[in-house]
Amino acid sequence: MLAGLLLGLGTTSAFAASDISVPFVTSANVRLRSEPSTESGIVKTVSQGRSVDVTDFRDGQWFAVDVNGTSGYMFAEHLFASFTTSANVRLRTRPSLDAGVVKTVPQGRSVGVTDFRDGQWFAVNVGGESGYMFAEHLFAPFTTDSNLRLRSAPSTDAEIVKTVSQGRTVEVTDFRDGQWFAVRYNGSTGYMSAEHLTAAVASGTQVVSAGGVELLSWTYVQTIMSTGVSIQITDVRTGITYWIRSFSHGRHADVEPVTAEDTAEMLRAFGGRWTWTPRPVWVHIDGRTVAASINGMPHAGSTISGNNMNGHVCLHFYGSRTHNGSRNHERDHQNAVQEAFREGS
Repeated sequence: MLAGLLLGLGTTSAFAASDISVPFVTSANVRLRSEPSTESGIVKTVSQGRSVDVTDFRDGQWFAVDVNGTSGYMFAEHLFASFTTSANVRLRTRPSLDAGVVKTVPQGRSVGVTDFRDGQWFAVNVGGESGYMFAEHLFAPFTTDSNLRLRSAPSTDAEIVKTVSQGRTVEVTDFRDGQWFAVRYNGSTGYMSAEHLTAAVASGTQVVSAGGVELLSWTYVQTIMSTGVSIQITDVRTGITYWIRSFSHGRHADVEPVTAEDTAEMLRAFGGRWTWTPRPVWVHIDGRTVAASINGMPHAGSTISGNNMNGHVCLHFYGSRTHNGSRNHERDHQNAVQEAFREGS
C-alpha cells in the first residue's frame, strides 16, 4: 500500500493542504467518490493510465484528488506515483540485496512506485515488469515556486540548511505527511514546505503517451523550440490547426498566430470569443508532438503585423509559470497540459 511511505516513516496524521498537487497515475479503472468511503456516491470512473493530482494524502488509504477540475476521493492502492532513477538501478525480485536481478534500469528513467513499503525499498513497475528498487536511488522531481528554505527537520523552527531560489528543480525522496517533503538539492538533504513545490518533469526527462504525445518540461522545451520559427498547433478538443511563432521564452512562451487566417482558426477553436481560459493543445516541433496549453486573450505587445491580432497569447508547457504568479491560473494551464497529454493516449 502507498501508506507504507506516508504512515510507515514516523507519521500517523492526515493533513489538509489544498495548495499541494502531487501527480499520481491510475493503475486500473478507478472510481472517483464524493467521500472517502466505498459507500459514498460515485462522481465518475477514471480510466487506467490517467493522471490525477493528489491534494491530500489523508490516512494513506484514501487520497483526495483532482481530476481535470473535478474533486473527490480515490482508493490509494489503485494509484501509483511516478519517480525517476538517479543512477543505474537494479530491479530485484524481492526487497533485498540478495534477491535476483530482473534487469538494470538506466539513470533518468521513469518508474511507477506502487508500494512505498518501509521507505528503504519501493515496489515498482517498469514497462510492465514488477519488482523492487532501493529507495535512495529514486526521486520525484519538483520545482520551487518561490525562494524556499531547505530545513534540517520538517518544522519551521528547524535550522536552515540553505535557501533554494525560485524555479529550481529539487529531488523529492519522501512525501512524509504531505505538509513537508524530504528533498535532495545539489548534494544537500533536508525538508521543504510542500505547498511551495510544484511537480515537474526534470529537464531532459520525458514521458510519452501511447499515441506518441510527449509530456516535456518547459525548461526542456526551450532547448528544442526556437523563437521566430513557425510551429503548428492542434486544438485537442476540436482538431482545428493553426500556426504560431514565439518571440519570448520566459516563464512560458509568448506567441502569435502567423497570419490572419491562423488568427481566424485560433478564434474558431475558442468558440468565436477571446478568453483567458486555457485550452489543451498539441504543439508539433520537428516531428515531435508535445502536450501544452494556450490561452485565448490577446494582450500586451506583438511582433507580427497583418495577422489581425493586437497583442500576443501565452503558451504553457509542463512546469511553466505565469508572469503574475497566479496559482489558480497556473493550475488551469497545468490541468489543460495534462488533458492534452491524456488525450494523446
